Parts: sequence; structure tokens; C-alpha cells
Amino acid sequence: MCDIAQLVQQTLRADDHLGRWGGEEFVVISKELDQDASLKLANRLCRCVEQHTFSIADQLTVSIGLTLLKPGDQPRQLFERADQGMYLAKMAGKNQVFVC
Repeated sequence: MCDIAQLVQQTLRADDHLGRWGGEEFVVISKELDQDASLKLANRLCRCVEQHTFSIADQLTVSIGLTLLKPGDQPRQLFERADQGMYLAKMAGKNQVFVC
């Protein structure tokens, strides 16, 4: 987990925030990005993890659920949409981003 957290942190912008949500799940909070820029960041994270050689496995991949703040959103709604997107990305074959 430390290896992947370090890799992701190095890939993020200086004002992005990474947190462990639980188990093997992480949350990235990025400010002031539209959907296109957010999608580029998420896809860059997928590629970085896929191309990295970890000491514990030959290759790892990530599934990312992406959502954007909508007017009136509460934090719980954001996390629920991101979680749904992550689940859908996993079901679609992993190592991809699903926008909700």
C-alpha cells in the first residue's frame, strides 16, 4: 500500500489531496478541474500504476470512479457517486476510469 500511495502522490498536482478510504481504496480530491482535466488525471494515474514495477507483484492496476461536484452536493453524495463509478470500472474489466 505504501508503494502505490507514494506513486499516486508523485503523480498528483501539488494542491491535490490523497487519502486512504479503507482497505485497498483511496480517495483523491482535486480542486478546480473540469471533467476533461479530471479524466486526464485519472487516466494518468491508471497508466502510472500499470507501468510501475512493484516489489510485491509483477503488475498492479487500478479502477477509478470519477465524479465532479454538482450544485447542492453534500460530501456523502460525492463519495457515493465515486464509489459507484469505481464498482462499475471494476465490473467493466478494471484498469479504467468510470465517470458518474
